[in-house]
Amino acid sequence: MCAQISYQSGGHSPLLQALPFCLNYELTGDGLLAQSAFWIFEEAFKDASGKHLIIDRLCDVFLISVLRKVLEEGAIKSGMMAGLAHPQLAKVLIKIHQTPEQNWSLSAMAEECGMSRSKFADTFKRVIEQTPADYLADWRLSVAKKLILKNQNMDLVANQVGYENGSALARVFRKKQDKRQKSGY
Repeated sequence: MCAQISYQSGGHSPLLQALPFCLNYELTGDGLLAQSAFWIFEEAFKDASGKHLIIDRLCDVFLISVLRKVLEEGAIKSGMMAGLAHPQLAKVLIKIHQTPEQNWSLSAMAEECGMSRSKFADTFKRVIEQTPADYLADWRLSVAKKLILKNQNMDLVANQVGYENGSALARVFRKKQDKRQKSGY
């Protein structure tokens, strides 16, 4: 089986950027990876209503299975996925993902990991290849984009992702966009 992952997010995807360019797994045995691949093929050759919806969900299961395998094998050495595999950094990443609206100071993040501020900042930068502040801003903007695309009010979105108001959120959007354009990202 050969698969290509593409996404439509209006920007970058930290999750997909963390994956190696090419992965090669044997689809034998009864693990979830092999089973989901088998089910995708089974469904693909059926002439039944709803088959495309089922294949879409099975592809989600397949991708999550690949991500699990990549994490288990330690194939990712840096980026968000490496952070999620790190025993201490995973704690704060999960909390940031669940509560982006929280006031996440460097001290609060370090405390969540049970590390000193300097050790946390150094470890975070080494493993994730971003400062904690840059990662937090990128995550918040990613969540905000999804909410804005659902036609939610800008001030409401800003509050849901940790900014005081829509103007503050718009400033951060512009600043990040300018930074990405200058770096060719």
